[in-house]
Amino acid sequence: MLHSREMDRQFFTEMEKMAKRFPKVKIIIVFRRHDEWIASQYRRHIKNGFPGSFEDFIDLKKDSGAWKQKDLYFRPMLDFILENFEAKPLVLDSRLLKEKPDTFLKAIAQYCHADFKIDQINLKPKHKSYSPTQLKLKRKYNAKWFSYDQPQPENRLQKWLFRRSQMLKSYFFLYLAPVFMKNKVSNEPLIAKSSLESVRNFYSEDWAYIQDFIARQTTAIDSF
Repeated sequence: MLHSREMDRQFFTEMEKMAKRFPKVKIIIVFRRHDEWIASQYRRHIKNGFPGSFEDFIDLKKDSGAWKQKDLYFRPMLDFILENFEAKPLVLDSRLLKEKPDTFLKAIAQYCHADFKIDQINLKPKHKSYSPTQLKLKRKYNAKWFSYDQPQPENRLQKWLFRRSQMLKSYFFLYLAPVFMKNKVSNEPLIAKSSLESVRNFYSEDWAYIQDFIARQTTAIDSF
């Protein structure tokens, strides 16, 4: 069985289900440094209708943001895997995929007892993020045109129509609005560098724990 998906706040709910049904599976988990990961999540949520600033999204002082401080801790995720699955997981740093993709893929292949040919794999980025201009315009009009966290209809047809209408409006802003409304975008960055640095410092111990686990799990990765 091969099951692959991105997990964020639903991690424990989904992994509990998997642990009960498939406790013998081998888990491969890729962590992205906290500041990079939450910045990516923020951009995704703006696309989906979030109207607030980065500090509204993750509040490191009062913990009143849309995402809570606990949502970014990686150690509980890794500890859950170690405690609930029989096989030891393979833990990887997402930066390895960018810097040494062949090493990244060889580590996975070795863990799965599989083979592959690197020249047959397309390593070009997929689903790149939208530009800061697109996202700043989208954020500017999210509160007026979009309903973030609005309950969706239970009827399947109504839910489908609701989601399609939201998608059409989103694509309008993301692709067409910058052409006609570029002068309405401020020069301020979507996320201040100081805010990302604060996130990196806040979770430095948690990231160090992940890096230490990666360093200890095997020396074979460095030998590729």
